Amino acid sequence: TFEALAGLQFYDLNLTDGTSAERVQGMAVLGPFWQAIGQRIIHGRAFTEEENRKSHEGVAILSDALWERRFGRDPQVLSREIVINGKPRVIVGVAPADLNLGSPIDVFVPIVQDGASRGDRNLNVVGRLKAGVSMVQASEELNVITGQLDHDFPGSNQGWRARLMTVQEWMVEPS
Repeated sequence: TFEALAGLQFYDLNLTDGTSAERVQGMAVLGPFWQAIGQRIIHGRAFTEEENRKSHEGVAILSDALWERRFGRDPQVLSREIVINGKPRVIVGVAPADLNLGSPIDVFVPIVQDGASRGDRNLNVVGRLKAGVSMVQASEELNVITGQLDHDFPGSNQGWRARLMTVQEWMVEPS
């Protein structure tokens, strides 16, 4: 039903690069995020499966705007170290300038999967439907998935369901 599914969380982050510090808008992502939103990294690469699987805290992807503002679009920015919330990270990529996620995002990092956050309710999931799959079919599959999670993890998932919506609906949905 889905070509790709990925998780995401929004965060305010503290960023330093050895010269100055600033508060930036961040997004932690899990899985094939760039495929799920139909975008490609314009410089460098996306996070690897291993970086996603192992909660790799050592990498980051910059927005095009942050790349311009902090690094003057220096093509040598890849492999440069920055510090986010006190932890060193290596820049592995730059996101496209036309990326629109409803609000500006400055930096992307992998989601930390520590197992202790199963009850958190701040994970959004974005997906790309396979060609020919309807919203109704996708919604039915999500109901099966959430039902299975309800069964497997009653302490944290009982009664929780997913709601399928288009990207446009999600971007204007009131919080």
